[in-house]
Amino acid sequence: MSRKFVAYFRVSTKKQSLGLDAQREAVERYIAQAGGQLLAPPYVERESGTSHENRIELHKAIAKAKEENAVLCIAKLDRLARNVAFISQLMDSGVEFVACDNPHANRMTIQIMAVMAEQEARFIQERTVAGLAALKQRGVTKTGKPVRLGNPNNGTPEQTKRMHDGAKAKADAYAQSIIGEIRKWQAKGITTYKDLADILTGKFPTPRGAEVWQATQVRRIIDRAVNLQNLVC
Repeated sequence: MSRKFVAYFRVSTKKQSLGLDAQREAVERYIAQAGGQLLAPPYVERESGTSHENRIELHKAIAKAKEENAVLCIAKLDRLARNVAFISQLMDSGVEFVACDNPHANRMTIQIMAVMAEQEARFIQERTVAGLAALKQRGVTKTGKPVRLGNPNNGTPEQTKRMHDGAKAKADAYAQSIIGEIRKWQAKGITTYKDLADILTGKFPTPRGAEVWQATQVRRIIDRAVNLQNLVC
C-alpha cells in the first residue's frame, strides 16, 4: 500500500505564483519518486515569513495528516517558519513530515536549521533597520550613490558585533552537532576531506543548508571543533 502525503505550500504574497509553482513541482516530484499518493487538494498559505500565529492552512494540513495517517510534505524547511518554537510545536504534534530539500533530516538537524533560519531573519531585520536609519540621516553615500540597505556597514558597532557573535555561535553549534558523525567515519579509515564530504552529502545539510558538501567545508568543521575542544580544555 502506497504511503499517503498531505502537501503544504506557503508564499509571502498573493503575487508569488512562480514560487508556488516551484514548491508544487518539488513536492509532486518527491512523492512520485517515493511511490506515494498525494491527497488533494494541497493546503496553501499566503502570509509573511515572520507571522506564525494565524497559520490556518498549516493547522488544517496537520489535522488532515493526522486523520489520514499521512506524511506532511513541504518543498523547503523555511516554508514552515523561521521560528524555533514553532518548529518544535510542529514536531510535538506527532505528525510525520518531510522537507523535499532535505528528506534525510532528523529531529536534531531540523532544529538546527530552524535556529539558523530564525537568526538569519533577525540579522536581515537589523540590517534593514540600520539601513533605513542611515538613509534617513544622510540620504546618499559620500560618492553620491543611494545607500544600500543590505550593507551591514550601515549598522552601529554594537549591531555589527552582535551579528558577528551570533554568526560565530551558530557556526560553533553546527560544528558540535555534526563532528560526531565525521569522527565516526574517520575511525573507520575515511580520512580525506573529499571522501568525508561525499559521505555527508545527502545525509546532512551543509552549514548554509545546502545538500552537497565540499571538502573545504568538512575541513572547516573539523578545525572549528578542534578549536572548541581546546577552549574547553
